[in-house]
Amino acid sequence: MQIMPSTAKHLQVDPKTLIRPEDNIALGCFYDRWLFEKWRIPHERDRIAFTMASYNAGRRRVLRAQSKAEPNDKWKAVEPYVPGQTRHYVRKIFTKYKDYKKSKF
Repeated sequence: MQIMPSTAKHLQVDPKTLIRPEDNIALGCFYDRWLFEKWRIPHERDRIAFTMASYNAGRRRVLRAQSKAEPNDKWKAVEPYVPGQTRHYVRKIFTKYKDYKKSKF
């Protein structure tokens, strides 16, 4: 997990604290939860996709992509309008999730 200094400032946290991995991870978890709460998407899988896309590309960029899509509450409709790196990131998250579910932990 990596939180950028500008994101820390947005969350009213001193960016100097990001040097400590445990603080950066804790802020990353907080930020993911904050993003998840911001997205009022009915289907949980779509909501998670919007959350992860926002973490990767920024919420404003995802909101702009959402404004171009129809329907705008479905990730598959919005996905073509976000940067390629973000599409790849969200797909990777869901692939890893499936892999973890299959494992025998």
